[in-house]
Amino acid sequence: MKIGLIGCGNMGGGMAAHLLNLKQDVTCFDTDKNNLDNVEKQGATCESSAQALAQRCDFIILSLPKAEIVRAVMQDISPSIKAGTIVLDTSTSEPTTSKSLSAQAEQQSYAFLDAPVSGGPAAARSGTMTMLIGGAEPAIQRSKALLDMLGAKIVIVGPSGAGHAAKIANNMLCAANLVLVSEVVRL
Repeated sequence: MKIGLIGCGNMGGGMAAHLLNLKQDVTCFDTDKNNLDNVEKQGATCESSAQALAQRCDFIILSLPKAEIVRAVMQDISPSIKAGTIVLDTSTSEPTTSKSLSAQAEQQSYAFLDAPVSGGPAAARSGTMTMLIGGAEPAIQRSKALLDMLGAKIVIVGPSGAGHAAKIANNMLCAANLVLVSEVVRL
């Protein structure tokens, strides 16, 4: 299994380190040279472009800061993605972005799964993240071995976009809880 990882910051770098510890074939790309240097020191192969990474990988993990960047990266790499490849978007993104990118992927004979994660960098490094998966069931099943390496708790929540919808709902609940706790402390 050739695994590509685009976005090697705190979360992506942690996932790369964990996969490398499991002796997986990991190729990375990031626009930040320091992030690439860090994963290369741990044994990752680094590519000079996201397109080059997309051409050689069976699975492509995205770990990017927001939906706008996910869309831009996918527009950039989509023509280079091989048929049968699975893109696993672990970014915090938007359900509409995931639905759109999944439909585009289907037209081009690859799969796009939304798989936002929880647990922070420590969980990424230890493979104990919680992952909320949205997408087509056949692609999810084909990704099971990789998902099991990345997360301790894998929750399949529905079709494309459902993973990011569940993550947004979870973030809202956490934010509401923080506000409530701060009021209780103040009281």
